[in-house]
Amino acid sequence: MTAFLFAAGLLVAPGAPAGRLVASRRALSARHLITAGAILAAVVAVATDKVLVTVAVTLAAMTGLWVLNGRREQAQRAREREVIADFLGHMLADLRAGATIAHACHHAATRVPTSSPPDVRTAITRADAYVRRGGSGATAFLDAEAEELRRLGNVWALAENHGIPLATLLEKARDRIDTAQRHRAATQSSLAGPQSTALVLAVLPVAGIGMGMLMGASPVKFLTTTSLGGVLLLVGTALTCAGILISHVIVARAAA
Repeated sequence: MTAFLFAAGLLVAPGAPAGRLVASRRALSARHLITAGAILAAVVAVATDKVLVTVAVTLAAMTGLWVLNGRREQAQRAREREVIADFLGHMLADLRAGATIAHACHHAATRVPTSSPPDVRTAITRADAYVRRGGSGATAFLDAEAEELRRLGNVWALAENHGIPLATLLEKARDRIDTAQRHRAATQSSLAGPQSTALVLAVLPVAGIGMGMLMGASPVKFLTTTSLGGVLLLVGTALTCAGILISHVIVARAAA
């Protein structure tokens, strides 16, 4: 029964406003990036009279920014999960030793590193304050930005609403995070080869241009000053960017 309730808590869709706000901000940021890129491309294209070249360069730049932003978000989420797992570990140790929830939460909160993601550290500090005043830590976690904290809030509320020992569900939550982290690490390691292959394939066109220049040809001039070259540059850039995006999505989904 306990395991069933725990699973149900994890499956509950986070209804906190913070979750929707985070998704909205990310979508808004992506729209701003696309809009700014389109405007910049239009201005440069008009100013230089090189529409195809400008579009190709803008497409490559936006693809690079998208990939870098995705990797930054993945690293941030991994750091969030690491901090949350450590927080749960400290809480569990105190609860098993017979400490009260308020004491365990406060002690675990003081062990959160100052280098932790600000939103995670803030949510844990708020939860500590709520619990010490006799409130529920679930309130602070359900309003948190990090998805793992909102799941923790659901688990905490589930324990309080159904009278289940909090330590039991916190242990399962920590084990789930640890298992997910190990899965992601193993997946990233196994996909290192395919990722390297994708990077090499993405760089091959640039290497080809360099070889052409070494042979005395003028590939850059052809691609940037002729109509046919502009079309080839745009098509080649679009295909390369599509390959990079697809490989990035495949790796991200495999590690999820």
